[in-house]
Amino acid sequence: LDKSKTKRDVNNFDQDFTREEPVLTPVEDAIIKQINQDEFKGFSYFGGEENLS
Repeated sequence: LDKSKTKRDVNNFDQDFTREEPVLTPVEDAIIKQINQDEFKGFSYFGGEENLS
C-alpha cells in the first residue's frame, strides 16, 4: 500500500538510501561520444544547473 502523502514523500524507500548524501557521477566526454545517439532520437533534454537541495 502506497503511504505517500506528497510527490516528494519518501516513506516507501529504506532510510539507508534516503539519508545518503547525493553524489553526481562525472562522465568522461570520450564515453559520451561513443554512445550511439540514434538511441535517443525523438527525446529532448533541457539541462541547466541541477539543484539537489
